[in-house]
Amino acid sequence: MPERNFKVALLPLNIINGEPDANIRLAFDMLRNVDPDTDLAILPEMFTTSFFADASKMSQAVENTPDDLFVRLKELSDRLDMGICGSVAVIEDGKLYNRGFFVLPGKELVTYDKYHLFSAGGESRIMTGGNGISPVVDFRTWKLRMAICYDIRFPVWLRNKNLAYDALIVPANWPEAREFAWRTLLTARAIENQSYILGCNRTGEDVYGRYPMESSIVLDHWGKTISKADDSGIIYAVLEADRINHDRVRFRPWADADEFKLSSI
Repeated sequence: MPERNFKVALLPLNIINGEPDANIRLAFDMLRNVDPDTDLAILPEMFTTSFFADASKMSQAVENTPDDLFVRLKELSDRLDMGICGSVAVIEDGKLYNRGFFVLPGKELVTYDKYHLFSAGGESRIMTGGNGISPVVDFRTWKLRMAICYDIRFPVWLRNKNLAYDALIVPANWPEAREFAWRTLLTARAIENQSYILGCNRTGEDVYGRYPMESSIVLDHWGKTISKADDSGIIYAVLEADRINHDRVRFRPWADADEFKLSSI
């Protein structure tokens, strides 16, 4: 059970396709301007490159990403005493992966390779999916789990059995054309799992459409929006420990959930 409140910041970056140096500079500038009492800052999906369905161009963009990115993120995390998470495209053994990460002060790097690849946008054609569910990370008494974008369409994948996690973090590149689905799915995941949901979408536009600032939101465990953007475009919310602990005791659908096993991993 969480023992203290937990402040989060969502950084909905306007990602420049295929320009990792520029995107990393923007991300680090925003991270340095996050409120100093923030526990966790969240970056969008593939924040260094964005995504385009061309394997050659995608690989080239990834190869131009600095090899020491995670080292630099860890140094910044330690200096700010703040966790940082998100997702980046990486190449490993000649294969492209959409890799989620948690960089936490005083802890080792934790990663998750996106399992559900978005076939309609060409992601499954050029990238390799992960082979396991995302781990639950313990940080400052909160249990955190990650889902990357398209993952949220698969509720069994994210089912919060026996309250395994307190907050689900969702880095995304989810265009405005499917905005209703994005909000509806995030809300459903919050309600059915009695979990806070932190949905950090990119901004700007690409070949898939526009990405409005307003689509990055934090929902409480009842599915209600609790986040608010400041003048800098950073979106903040406070996750309340006493409230989620109290409500999970008062209202207990989690205790009546069905037992199941995933057969695909």
